[in-house]
Amino acid sequence: MRLDQVEGLVGAIGIIGIAVALVAIFWGLWLSLSRAPGRRTGSPGIMLNGMFYLVAGALYFGLCYVLWRPLPIDLGLWLRLFVLALGSALLFSGLILVTWGRFALGRMYNVSSGFGVQLYEDQRLVTEGPFAIVRHPMYLGILFVALGGYSFIGSGRSPSCLGTSRGLSGARGSRRRPSPWSSVSCGMSTSNASPH
Repeated sequence: MRLDQVEGLVGAIGIIGIAVALVAIFWGLWLSLSRAPGRRTGSPGIMLNGMFYLVAGALYFGLCYVLWRPLPIDLGLWLRLFVLALGSALLFSGLILVTWGRFALGRMYNVSSGFGVQLYEDQRLVTEGPFAIVRHPMYLGILFVALGGYSFIGSGRSPSCLGTSRGLSGARGSRRRPSPWSSVSCGMSTSNASPH
C-alpha cells in the first residue's frame, strides 16, 4: 500500500470519527435542551436553543469547506511518515477524549458560555472517567483533533486534497485540468498530474 493510500485511509477514518463525535455531541445537546431546568446563572439566552447550534455548526463547517486552502509544501518521505504518525495519534486520541468525555457526562451534558449556564434540578459535578484525569477532557480532545487535522494539512495531504487532485480533477481520462492549488499541495505536477 502506498503512502498516499495510507494517508487517504487515515483521513477517511478520521472524518468518520469526527462525524460520530459530532453526532454524540449534538444528540446530547438535544437531550439536554429537553430536560427540566433548574437554576440559571447569568443569561445564556440563545445558547439554550438547539436551532442555534444546528445553524452555527452548518455555517462553521460550510465556511471551513469553502475557505480551505492547502499549504503549498512538499515534505520528504520520512517527514511525511512522521507527520502522519503524529497527526494520527493526536487526531484519534482527541476523538477518544471528546467522545469519552461526552458519554461520561451522560445526563449532565449541557452547554455553557461566558454569558451563563442553565443547570438541572439534579445537577452534579462529574468526576469519573476522563474527568478524573483532566478537568476539561472534551476541550483537550478538540485541541488534539485540531492539531492532528492540521498536521495532515501541513504535510500537504488531507481528505479534501485527495478528493480534489487525483480523484476529481487529475484522474486519467479526466477533461478537467487540475487546479494549481491542489496540484502543489498534493505533491502533484501540474503538467502531467503524476506523483513526485
